[in-house]
Amino acid sequence: MELSAKEFLDSVVNPNTRKGYRVGIKKFCEWFGNSPREILEARKDYLTQRPREDLIEYRNRAALWTKIRNQTQMFFKAQRERACPTRFCYKGFLLS
Repeated sequence: MELSAKEFLDSVVNPNTRKGYRVGIKKFCEWFGNSPREILEARKDYLTQRPREDLIEYRNRAALWTKIRNQTQMFFKAQRERACPTRFCYKGFLLS
């Protein structure tokens, strides 16, 4: 079973969480340059071993996806730091 981004967001009960997820998905898709469905298809392609593919090629491709995932984590960390420049920030209030 695969969910679309809309179905996923509709399943989130808290409206504030849903809004945060929607904004995050939108920013990530703009940064990545693809739609959510295309990103999931690319992930599936990278992490599924192809017929007659040797293990080394498969692991190299999977390692490339890990590198992409790490870049994604760095992107979201940078987004959080821009939104709240200090380590001690709670819901928009700066704590020092």
